Amino acid sequence: LDDDRLARAHVLAGRYAVRGLRGQGAMTQVLLGEDVRSGEPVVIKVLDAGFSSLPGVAERFAREAEALGRISHPHVVRSLAAGIASDGLPFHVLEHLAGEGLDEWLRREPRPPVALGLRLLVQTASGLEAVHRAGIVHRDVKPANVMVLGDHDAPRVAKVVDLGFARVEGASSLTPPGTALGTLAYMAPEQLVSDAVDARTDVYALAVVAFRMFSGRLPFEGDGLDLMARQLAEPCPSLDSLVPDADPRLVRVLRAALSKNPARRHPTMAALRDDLARCTTPDTRSLLVADSLASGPVDVFVPGPGMPRQAACFLLRRLGRPVPEWGD
Repeated sequence: LDDDRLARAHVLAGRYAVRGLRGQGAMTQVLLGEDVRSGEPVVIKVLDAGFSSLPGVAERFAREAEALGRISHPHVVRSLAAGIASDGLPFHVLEHLAGEGLDEWLRREPRPPVALGLRLLVQTASGLEAVHRAGIVHRDVKPANVMVLGDHDAPRVAKVVDLGFARVEGASSLTPPGTALGTLAYMAPEQLVSDAVDARTDVYALAVVAFRMFSGRLPFEGDGLDLMARQLAEPCPSLDSLVPDADPRLVRVLRAALSKNPARRHPTMAALRDDLARCTTPDTRSLLVADSLASGPVDVFVPGPGMPRQAACFLLRRLGRPVPEWGD
């Protein structure tokens, strides 16, 4: 939006007035707005004019608004309205969250207290469970897509935000074949090679967030193809190899959730949430879903035929690993 458009401060959807520029996203202007009926602040995302005509971009923007509109949950940002502004640009109105990204908080608190970290993770898992119940896979779970609200040093509430890369059940795909959407460091093996994704893909990503929170580092570090290859084929380090005094229950939960083979992960986000919640109690005898998964299939990722398998073969060769005889 240029200054003239911003100065007009037109009212969107009959009630949301633009009050100023808040920030710049990759393809959006993020504006501060006001609900003229209630006086409450809101956030307005407007698709940048330079991107609105690109194939699939406007559709993905609209899909995020539609996806969020399906969900009403205390740990998911609320969608208030969406549409097309008078200048022809798509907009999306969201509740205003007075807080900061989990990524920003972790920069200040690289190793937060375990009890506080677990509370925020349980809330985030609850929000993602609601996302999954709506038939949506987030596909970009990472600290920057979790807002934490409350006290600056000890936030009390976590909310899932940004469903821009979400896959909506029953909707046609907007992602070209062979394209991996998401953030590399948090991608499960199946997402890295553009294989089928489901709730367990988000389970893996949230487990990476948890590993980062409690160890102060990512399970795998690096860049580009080398990072992808390691995530695909190398065993994830155990949390207690970096944090010797880590709760053994949390070690087992993250080991399961970070499995290469989706069948060895928690089958639902609710299962991961419940295991994380059990780690907050003093009763160390409680049974974990993770324990029932330890005797499951071999923890090796087997890509589907076609392009996912070709991508996996390329990455294995990158590591100098033998390529299995998967066949097609």
